Amino acid sequence: MTESNTVSRRTLLAGAGALGIGALGAETAGTTPSAGSSASAIGTAACARPNIVMIMADDFGFSDVGCFGGEIATPNIDNLARDGQRFTQLYTYPVCSPTRAALLTGLYPTQAGLGALGNQGTPEYQGHLKESCVTLAQVLGMAGYRTSVSGKWHISPWTLPESLPVGRGFERSFCPVGDRFTYYLPQRYLDGELIGRPDEPGYHVTEAITDHAIASIRQFAAADDPFFVYVPHSAAHYPLHAWPEDIEPYRGRYLGGWGRLREERFERQRALGVIDPDTVLPHPGPGVPDWDSDPDKDWQDSRMAAYAAMVTVMDRGIGRILATLDELGIADNTLVLFFGDNGGAVNEVVPGNNSNVPTLDGSPMIDGNVRGVSPGPHNTWASYGRAWASVSNTPFSRWKNWVHEGGIATPFIARWPASLPGGGIDHRALHVIDFMPTLLELAGASYPTSHDGHAITPMEGESFATVLTDAAGTSGWRRNTPMFWEYNGNRAVRRHRWKLVSEYGAPGAGQWELYDIGTDRTETRNLAATRPDLVADLAGEWQDWKVRVGVRDWEPGDGYRP
Repeated sequence: MTESNTVSRRTLLAGAGALGIGALGAETAGTTPSAGSSASAIGTAACARPNIVMIMADDFGFSDVGCFGGEIATPNIDNLARDGQRFTQLYTYPVCSPTRAALLTGLYPTQAGLGALGNQGTPEYQGHLKESCVTLAQVLGMAGYRTSVSGKWHISPWTLPESLPVGRGFERSFCPVGDRFTYYLPQRYLDGELIGRPDEPGYHVTEAITDHAIASIRQFAAADDPFFVYVPHSAAHYPLHAWPEDIEPYRGRYLGGWGRLREERFERQRALGVIDPDTVLPHPGPGVPDWDSDPDKDWQDSRMAAYAAMVTVMDRGIGRILATLDELGIADNTLVLFFGDNGGAVNEVVPGNNSNVPTLDGSPMIDGNVRGVSPGPHNTWASYGRAWASVSNTPFSRWKNWVHEGGIATPFIARWPASLPGGGIDHRALHVIDFMPTLLELAGASYPTSHDGHAITPMEGESFATVLTDAAGTSGWRRNTPMFWEYNGNRAVRRHRWKLVSEYGAPGAGQWELYDIGTDRTETRNLAATRPDLVADLAGEWQDWKVRVGVRDWEPGDGYRP
């Protein structure tokens, strides 16, 4: 790789690689190192404080990478899993802003001020981080880490400087701005300043995010400082924007339909050990039509092809980041994390909201999911829709916005060659609020009780640092406290293997469903009627949590959530 941080799309395409489905092979589920790993060669206590590269995809399904069962070309993410560990039970929140707030603060979203999207008029739903919380970047920065964010911010309006990256501990920042968003012509925020839209040919923001992350890594490594580089990609969130040469390899791949593709992914997941062989594939959820009933199969194929292209472009950038770590000789003691912010998005984009988004040549924007118009070009603004999202979320049901597994389960991969053996798979439950205590422990950083004159809310997460430093694979660690969710009236609590969940607006709305996730990860056997005692116990815990963290009741028509 050259010293330049910008590589042409066509040069990158030439080295994109083939599909990575079989790279890992079928493994036995567990927490021990894979065969051939040398626990004695992997240090723990002797490790210096690790560099941290945290990469997050947007609106990304559980099965959208090869090492979790997908057919999309993700060779670099698959290699990350080969050299690191896959974790099958990391939970997020069901939408982007609450997840990002929880991730960066170690608090539940309402405690951080982002119980919903935007400012909804109360401190728990104010749409930006409270003064009573601190971010990973702030705490790691106080411990001597250099800090950078490259990608989607989405936890404050752009009119509040104190809530933007530079005010929240990131010394370097590059973020696309959401207003009238396009991957080809985004407004941008760079190191504290709004810099407008790009004018260079061939620009795509997914590649620009990678460029900035690499530049930050190079700068920090040159100074021999430990660093935290946060890379929250916009991909694969709609609009579906990808270059023709990235889409072309996928054209025709999806003409077999969403039902068949979902079953194919499911079978690969069982073979790879991502799910138990006895797992049942449930119905994906309401509103998914039969493939044979759709009259526009070529158009439907083009939608999923564009989505797949966006994932592959992101994967290509991840490969560039990993190559940079190798080139600089710092890969061994760099902890690389990859996961998504929530499940695949159900949204069908309707015309009328994005017609004023700029195009490269000034032509009118084709706004919405218009049958016969293939997404991808600069003058389209479209999504892949409910049926394809059900494929992304295989083997689960439901989607983004729901708190059934399809909305909150994400693929998680961690690689740290100096400490963590490669090729394994771990099925212990984790939550995004656990990253704050985990990374602070690994970095030797202390969480403050006050900051800038404000009392700081204690962390809610639990550290799983021992899992990432367990070279022998003998750690008996498991999460001790329950995990809680609420969004748009959808509610859930998980305590060890038991999960209580309810869906607002469904038949029997508000009724609790009870699942034994230990034997029924896909939520197919509702045990609420046979265990009313456990339902009451878990529901009581959820209610206590709701009051403690300031969750409000939600009814249709309330103005504080979309």
